[in-house]
Amino acid sequence: MQRYVVIATYNEAENIEKILRQIAVALPEACVLVIDDNSPDGTAQMVRRCAHDLPQVDVLVRAKREGYGPACLMGLQEAYRRGADEIAYMDADGSHDPFDLTRLFAALQVADVAVGSRYCEGGKITDWGWWRRLVSWAGNELTRSWLRLEIKDFTGGFRAMRAPVVGSLHTDQITARGYAYQLQVLLTMLRAGFRVIEVPIVFRDRQLGKSKFSLTMIVEALGFLLHAHGTATPRSAGESD
Repeated sequence: MQRYVVIATYNEAENIEKILRQIAVALPEACVLVIDDNSPDGTAQMVRRCAHDLPQVDVLVRAKREGYGPACLMGLQEAYRRGADEIAYMDADGSHDPFDLTRLFAALQVADVAVGSRYCEGGKITDWGWWRRLVSWAGNELTRSWLRLEIKDFTGGFRAMRAPVVGSLHTDQITARGYAYQLQVLLTMLRAGFRVIEVPIVFRDRQLGKSKFSLTMIVEALGFLLHAHGTATPRSAGESD
């Protein structure tokens, strides 16, 4: 069983080493693929230094910054090309606990996709202010109501999936660049008939570095949601604990 963890980065030199070393402890057998959008702060160089004593770590640097969505999709497809059986992706800012990866991969025993969920029973958010909490919660509730789906967390960036799921994704299908990527890729999976399960996680705000969250991302997500119409009903496998 070959597992990959994909991390899309831009200016995460302050955080990436800690994340890579935690993944190595949590899943020592997993390969880690970092896709860096040519960060000016030296993120890629930091990953290369870590790779000297973490041989399972690799980094690919894109020529220019093109956004989270394209970087993440590139990482998923590259892991698939390298023969991964299961692939997870997560953020590099410390908001996702690498030790939760074991629960996400375990959930693939009963599902095709495991979503690290802040809003299902047992999940929660710490450290965010009231405004960021309100925007995130309202966006997910609006999406769930508008699309009539049971999923509670559409916009979280902590997920694991079987290889056939990644193999079904194509660049002409996934066009979103910011947070709308999470929504678009999940809807694509659901429409393809893949079985999705939510796994509760504790989401923590970053301690170092600058957030990439912006009004532009909110507008993009709303625009995508307004144009989304119809979807496959998810084959619920329940919630993992």
